[in-house]
Amino acid sequence: GERAIEVVRSSKPDLILMDIRLAAEMDGIDAAIELNKNMQIPIVFMSGYITELISERIKNVDHLKFFEKPLRFESLKPIIEQLKQKKTRKV
Repeated sequence: GERAIEVVRSSKPDLILMDIRLAAEMDGIDAAIELNKNMQIPIVFMSGYITELISERIKNVDHLKFFEKPLRFESLKPIIEQLKQKKTRKV
């Protein structure tokens, strides 16, 4: 989680694909909460392990969508296209 925050802050991506279960003390939900405090980057959550607690926690986090793993690229295409259109309109 902490490393994800560092990477996002240094690279400033257009979209964050955030796994909920990370190999650190901070999970993806906590990392997303921290990122949302200072940055306006769209977040898509994904997880292969969803519980009622996780479902409740992500309801309180600004994000575009949640996907269960395995994640198929085709599922992301509409989100990516929408973000590309928004970016094109701003230019």
